[in-house]
Order: sequence, then structure tokens, then C-alpha cells
Amino acid sequence: MIEMRSHEGNMVSQYLHQPVNVPPTPHVVSMNNLSIPSRPHSQPNEIFVGNLSYFCDEVHLYELFNQYAHVTNVRVVRTEDRSRSLLFGFVAFRTSTEMNEMTSLLNNHLFMGRVMK
Repeated sequence: MIEMRSHEGNMVSQYLHQPVNVPPTPHVVSMNNLSIPSRPHSQPNEIFVGNLSYFCDEVHLYELFNQYAHVTNVRVVRTEDRSRSLLFGFVAFRTSTEMNEMTSLLNNHLFMGRVMK
């Protein structure tokens, strides 16, 4: 059983129908000989952040967005060997209001030498 919070903060339970004793395997998307785990279910109040620097990591994104809103999760998608960013990531916020404000405020913002989208 998986427990997670809905957009309203209520606990929601979901049952996964998988064979017993078989761990779930991550979904993998292959792009030009790069294999990256895909995210079948995004988090509530999560935004896509594109056009990141090759050197951007989770700490950089967290510090930028957390100046303006409460950040609950950050993920930068990286190459398989984790040597560099694939130029995009995801940032999740506590509320949908914060998410919408950050989308407006930081869209087309210059960050680490690139304009975020």
C-alpha cells in the first residue's frame, strides 16, 4: 500500500497490483543512448523547469525557488553517469498558489547563464 497526500492535504491510499516478492521496476526512457528514469506520477503542485545549465543541481534550484516559496521537493534529471544535467528538472511546492506564483515570477528568469522556461 502507498500513502500520499492529495492536493488538499488529505491522506490517500493506493494499492498496487504487483506479484508478491517482486520489487517494482522504474520506468526507463531512452534518449540518444541516455537512459533516464521517467516519472509516471508527478507530485502535487510540481512544475517543470527547462533550459537549465549543464552544471545545475538540486541545491542550486532549491536555493533559487526557496527564496520565494516553500519548496517540498527538487529533482534535476541527469545523465546516466550523473556527470551533468539534461537541462531540465522538477520543483514541487507546498501549495498550488505558490506553484502558480513561481511559474509567473521565474519564467524567462536568467539563472546560471541560461534563461529558464
